[in-house]
Amino acid sequence: WVSISPTSGEDRLVVYSITKNTGTSQRTATITLSGNGATEEIIITQTGQELEASTQNVLIDWEGTLRTIAINSNLSWNVTSQPSWLTVSPASGTNDATISLSVEDNELIEEPRTGTLVIKGADQTLNINVTQEPPPILTVSPTSYNFPYDGGSKVILVNSNLSYTISKNKSWISISKSGDTGSGSFTISCIKNPTTSIQSGTVTVTGGGISRTITVTQTGPSLSISPTSLSYATSGGTKTVAVTSNTNWTISDNQSWISTSITSGSDNNSFNITLTNNSTGAIRTGTVTVSGGGLSRTVSISQSGDYLSITPTSLSYGALSSSKTVSVSTNGSWYASSIPSWITVSPFSGTGSSTLTVTSTANTITSSRSESFVIYGSSGTSKTISVAQVGAYLNIDKTIIGFALAGGSNTFSISSNINWTISSNVSWITLSPVAGTGNNTITVNCSFLRSGSRTGTITINAGSITKTISVIQENIVF
Repeated sequence: WVSISPTSGEDRLVVYSITKNTGTSQRTATITLSGNGATEEIIITQTGQELEASTQNVLIDWEGTLRTIAINSNLSWNVTSQPSWLTVSPASGTNDATISLSVEDNELIEEPRTGTLVIKGADQTLNINVTQEPPPILTVSPTSYNFPYDGGSKVILVNSNLSYTISKNKSWISISKSGDTGSGSFTISCIKNPTTSIQSGTVTVTGGGISRTITVTQTGPSLSISPTSLSYATSGGTKTVAVTSNTNWTISDNQSWISTSITSGSDNNSFNITLTNNSTGAIRTGTVTVSGGGLSRTVSISQSGDYLSITPTSLSYGALSSSKTVSVSTNGSWYASSIPSWITVSPFSGTGSSTLTVTSTANTITSSRSESFVIYGSSGTSKTISVAQVGAYLNIDKTIIGFALAGGSNTFSISSNINWTISSNVSWITLSPVAGTGNNTITVNCSFLRSGSRTGTITINAGSITKTISVIQENIVF
């Protein structure tokens, strides 16, 4: 690496040349001059290339705090490569220098970011590893939780690159650990709420100057019913009550005539309330109570009394078929029973107040008749209606009618309370009218007879009653 020119001669200027030392070590050489038995040596020393840094690994915090590196060099140097997120100042120099490294905040990257800073000088290359820490991470999920009335547990997930502590502010809250490092989880638990109100507290996770809070609430017992009042008819029946709750509950009642389909339950459910028939004739009341979690809810029960009245209580009929009305006043159901064969009742059953039509058939016999029938209410109460009907009668004012040979007209009177019909057994007698109801006057017409005499009969029928009139026509004057 040393060259000499010239290599011999007399008094001359000797020039020696040295090639570049591409290594990092110092090297030496000796030039020997010999002549006339004398020798001289020239010692040549060449330093190596020097390019060094005070550190080859730089750690920068997430906020990008400025870092410096001392460059120890005997060369001209410059930065040839660097991460995009790194700024180097100065980026070149000669011999020794101090360079500054700066970066932006590492806010969006959850992992460390790394890169290599490359500095070159002559034949030397210096690689410096640069790492920037990620920002401190501490998140929790969920950030709130509502426990049911009877307590329970909930796992909380922690995402972190820190060490952290866990604390709580209420005695009824328990936590499975007091702290940890890095991502993980812990459990929040609470016991049954001993109060009837909502209670709340917090669990705090703290690390790296960051605090995260989990809001913890716990519902109190809830108990509601619908409906809160029920009305029943006299006949009783069954109705349903819905229960909305988050706890266990029991059912009680205060009357023997009230019964429930269940005596206890839990959470949301329903039950039936059944009442027996009210035969007291008065309104009666009671309660059904649902109790749970220190709470009570009441269903008010009301049942109407069974009343039954009728107007009128007796009916009188003529011999003819006719109808009369009866008013039934009640708050329950009713029906007619033991109805005489000659009486019809319409309607014969129903619910609530009504008007009945009571109809008799015609009484075609001479004897009167009287009976009764019964209206029964839903609770077994009853009312009796008496019915009476007069017997039939039929009277006529003549039993014989006479005509001369010339014929002509005559009359007779009918007195009756029923329908009647009239007929003649001979063609020479005509009658008007031949049927009717009640009292009337009948005209009898007789045709001409040339000589001799003749007889006929007029028959009057009314139900089971028959009357007759003899008709005579002859040559005499009547």
